[in-house]
Amino acid sequence: MRFSPILLAGLLLTATNSALFAQLQIKLSQDRTVYLLYEPMEFTVSLTNTTDESIVLSRDPGSDEDWLNFMIFTVNKEKIHSENTLTVPASTIPPGETLKVPINVTPYFAIRSTGSYTVQAVVNIPGRRPLLTSELYFSVGKGDVVWKKELYNEGTKRVYSLIRFLENNDSNLYLRVEDPDINTVYTTIRLGKLTAYADPVVEFDKDQNIHIVHTVGAKTSRYTMANSKGKILKQEDRTVGDTKPTLAKAADGTVQLVGGIIPQEKKVRPKLSEGQQGLM
Repeated sequence: MRFSPILLAGLLLTATNSALFAQLQIKLSQDRTVYLLYEPMEFTVSLTNTTDESIVLSRDPGSDEDWLNFMIFTVNKEKIHSENTLTVPASTIPPGETLKVPINVTPYFAIRSTGSYTVQAVVNIPGRRPLLTSELYFSVGKGDVVWKKELYNEGTKRVYSLIRFLENNDSNLYLRVEDPDINTVYTTIRLGKLTAYADPVVEFDKDQNIHIVHTVGAKTSRYTMANSKGKILKQEDRTVGDTKPTLAKAADGTVQLVGGIIPQEKKVRPKLSEGQQGLM
C-alpha cells in the first residue's frame, strides 16, 4: 500500500503526538471550585515523564507564548482574553519524575464577572501540537460588603472593603483594596473564617496601614495588619479572657492590638522510645 506524501506526513504527526502523550502525562488540578471575584485563583499543572530520558520544557524562540499557558472560557464558550503574558521558567523533568507547577491565573486573565467558567492547561512543545489537559470547572461569586471606606493620600484614592463570602457553607472574610478611578484592584485576600458573633473592628494608623480584628470562632479573634496595597504585614489570633481582643489608637497615630490572651504554643512531648534512647 502506498501513501501520498501529505497523508504520510499526517500519519507521522499523529504518531508523534500519540507517542508524546504517552511520554508526558499532564494533569490539571485545583484545591477549590468557588472563588470570590478578583481573589487569587490557583491551579496546579502536574507533568510526569514516563520515558527513560529527560524532557526539556522551554519557550520556543519563535513563539509569543511560553511553554505553559491556559485557556479559560465562560459557560457560553466565550474566551477570556489574557491581560498579561504568562512567563514560566524553563524546566527539565528527569525520567520517572513529576513536575508540579502552581499558577495563579488572576493576574493574567480578565475575569471581571461573576459566573461559571472552564479552564484547561496548554503545554506548548516546539515542533509539535500543543498538549491540552481535561477541562476543570469553577465559579466566581460577588460576596457581601460588610464594611467600606475611602481614603485619599497625596491625590491617590484607596477604597478598602471587607467582604463576607460563603464557600461550602463556611463564611469567610476578605480584604479588598482598589482604586476605581484607575480601574485597579490591588488585592482581594482571604483573612479567615468569619462568625456572626460580632462585626469586624477596623482602624487606620498614621501610615494608612489598615488594622482589622474579626471573630473566627466563639472565643477566638484574628488580628490582621495590611499596608495600603493590601499586603499582609502581620497576623495573629487571640482568645477571649477577662477582656476581648480589640484595637487601640494612640495620640501619635499608631494602632495596637490590646486585650485577649495570646495562645500558648503547644509543646511536643518526646515519644517514650525517644526518651529511652537519650533524646529527651
